[in-house]
Amino acid sequence: GSIEDNPEYHLLTQSNTLSTSIDNEIILVHKFIRDHYSTRFPELETMVQNPLDYAKVVAIIGNGPMDNENIKRLQTSTDNILGTTLRAVLDGPSLMIVTVEATTTKGRSLTPPELSRVLRACEMTLSLDQAKRTLTSYVQSRMTLFAPNLTALIGSLTAAQLLNFAGGLTGLAKTPACNLASLGSKKTAGTGLDRKSVV
Repeated sequence: GSIEDNPEYHLLTQSNTLSTSIDNEIILVHKFIRDHYSTRFPELETMVQNPLDYAKVVAIIGNGPMDNENIKRLQTSTDNILGTTLRAVLDGPSLMIVTVEATTTKGRSLTPPELSRVLRACEMTLSLDQAKRTLTSYVQSRMTLFAPNLTALIGSLTAAQLLNFAGGLTGLAKTPACNLASLGSKKTAGTGLDRKSVV
């Protein structure tokens, strides 16, 4: 029968759809963290744009003192909920800018309940990212079975996204070549082929 009747093919397409939904959830949680943590460090959102990196930086800095000595200590300290250093999350130039801005920020300390909500949201972001990585790994491992030629041409992740947007192999086969470029842009903002995937 048709490859689209294979139960694993349906699992593959559902996994890919769920992966896209997780991207949207990460964006929503990122907005929550940004809105609530801006009280503490309003300048951070302009310096760290990636939602995962932002959540990691917030989890590391938390409500800690923002003086020069403490911020420098955070660069190499693993004493935080992530167990990683600020230096491991940010590249050199970003780390320097965040360090300088942190010492001059006009933000106020968060209350314990506010901080707790923000840190829970950071943990949620990282959990969502881990779930997405698991789904993506599964999809990539199985794409060569269901669309070997397409996977060889454009890679397993992009092939999976393309099949998702086209509505499966049959939908992709019936899509005129001139319409392929617009497939990702027809989805809601923050999904599809028109943006970088969050890594």
